[in-house]
Amino acid sequence: MLTEAQLDAYMKAFGRAVREQRDLLHVPQRVIAERAGISVPYLSDIERGTKNPNLNVIRRLASALELEHVELWRRADQHNEPPAPTTEYGESLADWLVQ
Repeated sequence: MLTEAQLDAYMKAFGRAVREQRDLLHVPQRVIAERAGISVPYLSDIERGTKNPNLNVIRRLASALELEHVELWRRADQHNEPPAPTTEYGESLADWLVQ
């Protein structure tokens, strides 16, 4: 089970991964938000790690960013400090989601 601190750190890492991909695409928040069917303020909150989107939003967001949702999770794993939280079986969250 993740602690609150681990979840907060992971959501910040997830937000950094979203922002990094958006910057690589040279696309403003408005366009990504529109593609994903979410508001610009909500996207901004996700990028800052202050909102915890559900899986449906994550999938739509990944698609808007031209990625598979699993790749977005893997990139978040790379950004997470300390290392990405794991399940009780030692798997990263990205690996667990792929199953």
